[in-house]
Amino acid sequence: MHRVKITSKGQLTLPKQIREKLRLRAGSFLEVRIRGTDLVLRPVTQENDSEVLLEYCRQNDQEADLDKARRIMSQVPVAMHERVRQLREEG
Repeated sequence: MHRVKITSKGQLTLPKQIREKLRLRAGSFLEVRIRGTDLVLRPVTQENDSEVLLEYCRQNDQEADLDKARRIMSQVPVAMHERVRQLREEG
């Protein structure tokens, strides 16, 4: 478990280990919820699943375009960002 301190301006710094695990960087957004007495922070995905798949294909030298990525994602029964969220919560 990590502890963080809230500044006089209401800011906090997430430990580097957590930022790296969740792939958060400057400019990333977090969704904030209150669950009972717990404060829950969840990364907000700004890219849609098709764009994530397209970027993956480009990084791995595979031919792809946005239309092809959208066709592939339309055949996946679960939204990729939801599955990633589940895996992060389990890990």
